[in-house]
Amino acid sequence: MKMDGSMIPEEFWSTETGRHLCTAMHYTAWDGLDCLNAGIDALVAASAATPDGPIKVEIERARAKVVAARESCREAMAILYDGTF
Repeated sequence: MKMDGSMIPEEFWSTETGRHLCTAMHYTAWDGLDCLNAGIDALVAASAATPDGPIKVEIERARAKVVAARESCREAMAILYDGTF
């Protein structure tokens, strides 16, 4: 089920807990996405340089998992906040 927007009220982000969460998500979530993107780029390059066979299959299987992790991180950010951290 896709959510059309965060169910967290805007006022939450001005509380101590909300500010702490926002700061953590701003730094860690974006750093995490950068790391995942770098991993995806490396996996794509490795796959392109690897002949067809069992090694390439495993690289592609790992790439799909990292892409899914990136999408999960983006979805989590969207669940929390309608804007940008």
